[in-house]
Amino acid sequence: MLRRSETSTEDSIRNIILSTEGVVFLGTPHRGSADLASLSEVVRKVASTVLRVDSNATILRSLGVDSPELELGRESFITQWRVYDFRVKTFQESFALVGANLGRLGEKVVPDTSSSLDDPREHAETIQANHMNMVRFKSANDPGYEKVSGELRRLVQAIQRKNQTLVEERVINARPSFESQPLTSALDPRALRASGELSQEEKGD
Repeated sequence: MLRRSETSTEDSIRNIILSTEGVVFLGTPHRGSADLASLSEVVRKVASTVLRVDSNATILRSLGVDSPELELGRESFITQWRVYDFRVKTFQESFALVGANLGRLGEKVVPDTSSSLDDPREHAETIQANHMNMVRFKSANDPGYEKVSGELRRLVQAIQRKNQTLVEERVINARPSFESQPLTSALDPRALRASGELSQEEKGD
């Protein structure tokens, strides 16, 4: 969406990236891997046989190790991050998905190499859960909830500080300055007399 917004000529779509202040990733695959390539086949089989729903092979292939869509999206996002300077936070899953015999699920659903943007500005944190449960918090005291809510709170505070700075700059720029006054007005004896800059002799005149 951000990539489309950046190149769009429609104001309503272009405003999406211009209005973006932060992005939080939760176990998001940014690139393919050998694990994800095998997982896509597992997901296809489960969707078709267990859940009895049709699977979209094109979408599942986008999880593959040689996916050009994922790599292009990752590179585009990193460039946008640098240009538009929004905040980015990455959260990764800590545990593998267990309790089901679905092939190679002894590994994380989205490996760290895939959920990482691989950018030096990124400071990834882990949530002590598997991919399915990493955003299912038991309470406000859940460590995962505290991490995610804390990051969202810092994001909101950063936006508030930014907006406050913009307001203060506008107020300063709106104040009339001496330099902006017409020369005749600045040298008007009445204006100088009011400011106390005339000498006693000049005041006597």
